[in-house]
Amino acid sequence: MSKARKDLLGRLVNKLEQHAPYADALYSENTTRVIAKNTAEIECSTDADAGVKVRAYDGTQFHEVCVQGWQPQLMQAEVHSLIERLKHVEGKTATLKLSKERADKDFTVAYVTDPATVPIQKKFSFIEALHAKVQKKPFINCIVSYREEEEHRIFVNKYKRLASTWTGCTVTIVPFVQTASGETRSDHFTNFRNGFEVTDIDEEDLKAFMDRAAKLKTAKKLPPGKYTAILSPTVTGLLAHESFGHGMESDTILHGRAKAAEYIGKKISNVKVNICEDASLPSTHGFLFFDDEGMMPKRVFLVERGTVKQPISEAYSASRKSFPRTANGRAEAFDHKVYARMTNTFFLSGKDDPVKMIKSVRNGIYIHTGSSGMEDPKGWGVQLAGLLCERIKNGKLTGELFYEASMGGYLPDILGNIKMVGKDFEIIKDVGFCGKEHKEWVRVSSGGPHVLIREVELS
Repeated sequence: MSKARKDLLGRLVNKLEQHAPYADALYSENTTRVIAKNTAEIECSTDADAGVKVRAYDGTQFHEVCVQGWQPQLMQAEVHSLIERLKHVEGKTATLKLSKERADKDFTVAYVTDPATVPIQKKFSFIEALHAKVQKKPFINCIVSYREEEEHRIFVNKYKRLASTWTGCTVTIVPFVQTASGETRSDHFTNFRNGFEVTDIDEEDLKAFMDRAAKLKTAKKLPPGKYTAILSPTVTGLLAHESFGHGMESDTILHGRAKAAEYIGKKISNVKVNICEDASLPSTHGFLFFDDEGMMPKRVFLVERGTVKQPISEAYSASRKSFPRTANGRAEAFDHKVYARMTNTFFLSGKDDPVKMIKSVRNGIYIHTGSSGMEDPKGWGVQLAGLLCERIKNGKLTGELFYEASMGGYLPDILGNIKMVGKDFEIIKDVGFCGKEHKEWVRVSSGGPHVLIREVELS
């Protein structure tokens, strides 16, 4: 099946390249299934999407046609119409930055248990049993869900004939508590694996989470001010994602919407800080075998030893700005445009001991978990929402807890105040999704080590 589809897409590409300098084709098929239970009900939903996008580059811009599903006759008719349009385009000579390494490969993600082989009733039974285990006092409600993603992709251009099958499974637990004043609060636990083995949840991790979530009921509000803060790997990953996400996308830079462009090649922090983008990390939600333009992933340094290095890119804007090409050309679906988008974004580990890091703080805050973040690429402001924080006093965690402490400020100031980077490292076992201007959602992951920041604004 894969070879036959590659052959047809290859013929369409060849026809287009008789009238345009470059063409490619991408077939993508995505299916998502969710089973979710709260105290009142259990629900199951499925969302599916499939189709082909064929593009031709005329030397100035891409022209695209999209066909839902796999309809060879309609695809050929749409390509014929595209050729007629291309005949009226004046000849151009501008080229794209492409990987010219030839490859004809089929990829499949590794898992222990193929989720497609597990009966649906077994999935329902797992969710019901897990809900019964975690729904207890002081929680007023608890949502438990199982999410299953399946993705098939075929990409063809003059150099590449690539196909991939990827699956991802996630279990999420969201307990809710109510404070004495009637405020509802929640925390979340996630476990991600490529197969149904995601249901093998470590009992100690689960108990630690439930104990922590129960403490939200009595956690106080943090007085606003400047603090020395230690970020857990969850929050460090959120900082990596928000600080060097959209601000280091080559198409955002191309349109003059990113202040990061002013910092490329300049020092932004001390040499301990290294921030990377790497879609090749296995067993992560942001993993890719190849991007939507056939580029194979490898590690990219956004910040190396404190210096801003290179942005993430797709073919068009990389060519216009003379940036190196990275495997970050991604579209939400077959009928959406390709943009420069994140995959796995993280701080590399350093040499500092996280235990000694805490001991070094006389008066500060440990941020256990983060919930969300925002960035302003043009002004390079960043804001992270921390869910649960804890006071550090004289080098010890005190047990004094705070709920929803936001960290914000000008990114160069925040990164410039990083003093310690832990020798630990973790990519968060989460289902992360990132939007571009509140749309164009793609799957991502983030992570890193513990990080200590001086003089950071918390509120």
